[in-house]
Amino acid sequence: MSIPIFSHPLSVLRFPLSVFRVLPLLSYSLPQHHGHGSRSYSLLPQSAIDNAKRTNKIITLRHKDPQKTMAQIGLISDTHDNLNMVKAAVQKFNQFDLALVVHCGDYIAPFTLENFKEVKVKLLGVFGNCDGEREGLRKKAEALGFNLHIPPHKFELDGKKILVSHHPIAPTPGIDILIYGHTHQAEIREGNPLIVNPGEASGWLTGKATIGILDTITLKVQIIQLWSYI
Repeated sequence: MSIPIFSHPLSVLRFPLSVFRVLPLLSYSLPQHHGHGSRSYSLLPQSAIDNAKRTNKIITLRHKDPQKTMAQIGLISDTHDNLNMVKAAVQKFNQFDLALVVHCGDYIAPFTLENFKEVKVKLLGVFGNCDGEREGLRKKAEALGFNLHIPPHKFELDGKKILVSHHPIAPTPGIDILIYGHTHQAEIREGNPLIVNPGEASGWLTGKATIGILDTITLKVQIIQLWSYI
């Protein structure tokens, strides 16, 4: 697929007005799958997820084959209606043997979720502060088989307890991995827990569109640049 090339950073001003929905980010003080193919990965049914949210339990995700681990997950955040970058991210994710894609919020419009339908695994996400159309996003996610949650959201994968947030937050006790977005800046902070921000997939604010690949066994993270105009 072709990605548009911009001759000057100021050309961002020619983008759709949805670009300017990222502006609320500047005022903040910092402190599911419609699938293809024959993959055997699976998330829990929505009823189990709803029950877990009511009881504050951690959801555990396991491979259908008990002899296999789920290992790698795709990380993405702050897509902000940049459909070209969403499509590029999906194309890149499909090159990996992923178990899951995690989105840290700020999709913006429900039609952005539609562009994730070609990803070959489930998508699990949380809402961001710019996601004003939550009901529309929730309905679109449900139609696509995705799972969207009010942050922070906890789940377990390959024995690792993972916390997903939009804003940067303090990790809760017992968490192995904290994944967040919002700042539009990629970050990998090794330690206990591992803290990861995949950066902004839109590229609107920093000029760099990035995603991440996390190995839940080795706790190694790759930050992948989809495109840059700077």
